[in-house]
Amino acid sequence: MPLRVVFLTGFMGSGKTAVGRALAQRLRWRFADLDESIEQQGRAVAAIFAVEGEAAFRRVESLALERLLASHAGESLVAALGGGTLGIKQNRARLRFPGSTVILLEAPAEVLWQRCRAQQSERPLLKDELSFRRLYAVRRTHYAGADAVIETGVRSVDQVAEEIERWMLARLSQQA
Repeated sequence: MPLRVVFLTGFMGSGKTAVGRALAQRLRWRFADLDESIEQQGRAVAAIFAVEGEAAFRRVESLALERLLASHAGESLVAALGGGTLGIKQNRARLRFPGSTVILLEAPAEVLWQRCRAQQSERPLLKDELSFRRLYAVRRTHYAGADAVIETGVRSVDQVAEEIERWMLARLSQQA
């Protein structure tokens, strides 16, 4: 079955949103960002973390993923997941259906740390470098089941999107 849904996962700063937008544009597919869909419901991600904690945020995130999957209705979709989405076993299972794939955007922890510190966006789990690296190590175990790993370390968004597109074409030709 040809790919119809691409889920991008990876740690904070790996480029999920930027690469997702570029890939969706290249493919002429719909793009969705899970964190943005939560915020469109009128709740800021950072505020949920601050007021209700991470466990509450993960419940909100899981519901947003359910809504996204229900709304996609067979259309071609590139979706940027939150960095912790795959920490929930049910979320990992929800992403596995015919025509879907999970792609991990990977970069060294040092690169991700520098990117996150340089960005002006509010990241609730960005505290200090030691806790960042610990969380990175934990999250990598959740990403282990990805169908492909694409390095984003020193490459441009367009280069990464192009590599994903090439990977998708290669996978399609293997299925033929």
